[in-house]
Amino acid sequence: MSIEQNLSSIAKSLEIIAAVLSAGKQAAPVATPAPVVTAPVVAASAPVATPAPAPVVAAPTMFATPAPAPTVVPPSSVPFADHAEMLSWIMSKYKVMGPIKGAKIQNALESLGVKNVNDVKPEMYAALVEGVNRIE
Repeated sequence: MSIEQNLSSIAKSLEIIAAVLSAGKQAAPVATPAPVVTAPVVAASAPVATPAPAPVVAAPTMFATPAPAPTVVPPSSVPFADHAEMLSWIMSKYKVMGPIKGAKIQNALESLGVKNVNDVKPEMYAALVEGVNRIE
């Protein structure tokens, strides 16, 4: 194909494109909308009652903060106030008594219903002191 033929083919294509574009710019037929049909209004025979609002009930609290633990004040006859001081007191008593008498501290613990000194609760402090003092 020669250049002249190519130019001629391009010119014809451009004429076709121009004709299609100019035809698209002409007024396109407008579709007529469908007629609107209105439905007759039917009057309600009786007024519709609205339901009463439900009472508002507070949701239960599943994760309420627990009440603080009551502070146990050891009796004045107890020479210690907390667990660490109690352990220190027991160790000092054992050292003073020696291994033979000191072993009887276990009997004082068992009389309280515990097998380990770490299981002694603050409310048991007075009974523990009394039991250990009986050994001496």
